[in-house]
Amino acid sequence: MSYLEVSHGMKSDLGRVRRVNEDSYFADDKIGLFVVADGMGGHAGGGVASKIAVDALVDYLGHYLQDPEITPPYGLAMDLSGSEDVLRAAMMIGNARVFEQSRQDRSLEGMGTTMSVAWIRDRELNIAHVGDSRVYLVRDGSLRLLTRDHSWVYEQYQEGVLSLEEARHHPMKHLVTRSLGTKSTVQADVSRVPLQHTDLILLCTDGLTSVLDDDAILSTVLDQTLPSLNDTCDVLVEMANQAGGYDNTTIVLVRVEDTDV
Repeated sequence: MSYLEVSHGMKSDLGRVRRVNEDSYFADDKIGLFVVADGMGGHAGGGVASKIAVDALVDYLGHYLQDPEITPPYGLAMDLSGSEDVLRAAMMIGNARVFEQSRQDRSLEGMGTTMSVAWIRDRELNIAHVGDSRVYLVRDGSLRLLTRDHSWVYEQYQEGVLSLEEARHHPMKHLVTRSLGTKSTVQADVSRVPLQHTDLILLCTDGLTSVLDDDAILSTVLDQTLPSLNDTCDVLVEMANQAGGYDNTTIVLVRVEDTDV
């Protein structure tokens, strides 16, 4: 008999331009839950939005793990697995909490956040995301993007209007088309992927992907000279800063391994 052993490293950094780190994150090996969020709204608003959303999601999942029979607050989505539907509800709760706070406090009006979630359950990776923070899978020496950016430039890239390089350097690259908290309701993308021994899962805000291409990210993640997952995250953040550090950068790198018991 075997089970998946989960470990992670992480790093969140201000960068070289911003005065405030508006990113938030959560990482817990025991429950296999990992989250990154990139707040928007300027000044205090973005940081408030990302923290509220992450806290709300973690809180709901905590209640679910204690009582899996709790009534879903937004009904059941029959086309989703149980874990996917739990994540869908958690994202909607996060959206509602941010939206409600922005309505109560005029100084936070219009704030919002991206959020990407990876939840390991029953040897599967369950993913939920809104915005342009990303989740990647590293397997067999390759990097696979598991999320689709909700951004104007990514839509233009998918339609063939912009090349990947043009999208990366476009002046509107930070314009997201979907976020948590800016509207009363939101639709999160949810999916699941079976996991294998030695898979690596990379969650990151766009402070990383807006300045580094996939080849640079992959070569660093696979660098055997780096002694730990935390060291890998440190190097990736330093590379992003050397490339300009125009935004906050948050990275969570997760490893899963089969362990005999």
